[in-house]
Amino acid sequence: LWSLKGMLLNLSGSWRSGENLSAQDIGNTFTVSQIFGGETVRLYALALEWPSLLDDRLDIRVGRIGAGDDFLASPLYPAFVNFAFDGNPGSVPINIPSFSVYPVATWGLRTKVMPVESWSVMTGLYYSDPALARNSAHGIDFSIRDSAGIFVIGELGYLYQQGQGTTGLPGNYKVGAYFDSNGYTDLSSA
Repeated sequence: LWSLKGMLLNLSGSWRSGENLSAQDIGNTFTVSQIFGGETVRLYALALEWPSLLDDRLDIRVGRIGAGDDFLASPLYPAFVNFAFDGNPGSVPINIPSFSVYPVATWGLRTKVMPVESWSVMTGLYYSDPALARNSAHGIDFSIRDSAGIFVIGELGYLYQQGQGTTGLPGNYKVGAYFDSNGYTDLSSA
């Protein structure tokens, strides 16, 4: 595709159904299972990715993607079933509605630069429109609305003791920040 070596096309979706045990019987904020939610057939990702540019030091993804696929994620989270940890910490999309997570993707561009093996800098720019989450759109609302905002996020990462022959416990450290252009209720004056 366009003669770019290593380019990938990512196309994925979901088909969820069932009832929410947390809402019906428990009443907790973080659902018992990450599998529940968005009970419909939905297109998720439709993106192009170049994961190995500049000798594997640059990774670019563009298209319909979720910020939660790359940011505030850990390879340890899938070991949990509860929404509080699995995928992304559940408090993040609850407190930052513009932070798009599976099964709702949005238009976006994500870059990751790895100047050396243990350090990375990742940035993302995402279209932010709460209307995209509605089940009736099935993930195929490709509209760009004037009333929607942008969500920008960045992260600096450091991998400690990850290479061959290292001794001691491995570490994965990250620090980041975000900007959301959408307006939200100021709770300090409430």
